[in-house]
Amino acid sequence: MKTNMKRIKKYIKSSAIYIALTVIALELIGYTIFDSHYYWEMRYLFISQDAIVNKEVDIPGVAKKNLWTYAPNTKVRVAAAYSSLFESWLEYDCIFDTNEFGLIETKADLKNLDYLILGDSFTEGHGGCPWLRHQTIKNSSLKGLNIINGGLQGTGILSFEAILSHIEKKTKPRQVIIIAISNDFKRGQPTTWILDNDCAKKLACSNADYWHFVKHGTTSYDILSQAVARRENRTNILAKEAEYYSFTIRTASTILKSWAIKSSQPANYSANFEALIRIKEKYPKLKVIMIPQRDEVGMLGAKNLDSQLVQSKLDNLKIKHTACPLNSSDYMLIDGHPNKQGYEKIFQCLTKEILENER
Repeated sequence: MKTNMKRIKKYIKSSAIYIALTVIALELIGYTIFDSHYYWEMRYLFISQDAIVNKEVDIPGVAKKNLWTYAPNTKVRVAAAYSSLFESWLEYDCIFDTNEFGLIETKADLKNLDYLILGDSFTEGHGGCPWLRHQTIKNSSLKGLNIINGGLQGTGILSFEAILSHIEKKTKPRQVIIIAISNDFKRGQPTTWILDNDCAKKLACSNADYWHFVKHGTTSYDILSQAVARRENRTNILAKEAEYYSFTIRTASTILKSWAIKSSQPANYSANFEALIRIKEKYPKLKVIMIPQRDEVGMLGAKNLDSQLVQSKLDNLKIKHTACPLNSSDYMLIDGHPNKQGYEKIFQCLTKEILENER
């Protein structure tokens, strides 16, 4: 009996040592490779008040759709702070001008519009100051071309069609280029964006990934202080932050989530491609520039199922498309968006496509 107890204790001890060494090894690996996870739970967003307007857009031959844009002809401030148990920092803070369409100002001559660039947050430049604006165009080889940045965060192909119709009320571009990620092909119908004014004014919104209002004169220190206060008012935040600090927990979480995911055609996939086909019918020379998402790059990255489906469908429809290669160093530390270097690469990819078209 005593012999068996000794064996059991020895087995438990050796198992505990093995598990501990495995965890230590995983954590060491986690600190040496790029982590492709997103940590929205630690992100606290800020936007200037009255920055959003909602409208109804008539898409010819389709229907009237709701659409949000930024307030036209104004200045908008956006910022993001991260706050955890151990640290807080401001990841970006930017003020940009909007044009009469409520999009990023590029000072394009609407009577001679050359290009409309449609896209989501990657095109808008979310996560930093907009990369496709008047100054960057003026200081590049695209100088002299009239270009509108039609990027709006959170939008997809269906919304791109609505933005196109919104712009076509006043002007018609010579050509349309779409900058897309695979998520754009499964996003739903264009929608309004209703900010919860009550919770935003009180700085009491319960979700981390929610916009609070910020004044143009608010200091970076005050933004960080508000992020810290918002974090302290949340529940179960330590468990959510554990994924950020522990590679072992991140890996286990990924495996558990993968078991729950079924391989299937993305939601709204067909509707988005129908919208893309309608855009191509208007603009036969339509080009699509595909950008990899953060979880598709780095040592742990691989082209996801959505990207594979999108590429195959674009090939079948004979829609011209190219890939703009980014790597792990081109993205923010824990945000899903590109950093300054990444946006510069996207600008280079766009410039290449435009200049080739201008030959």
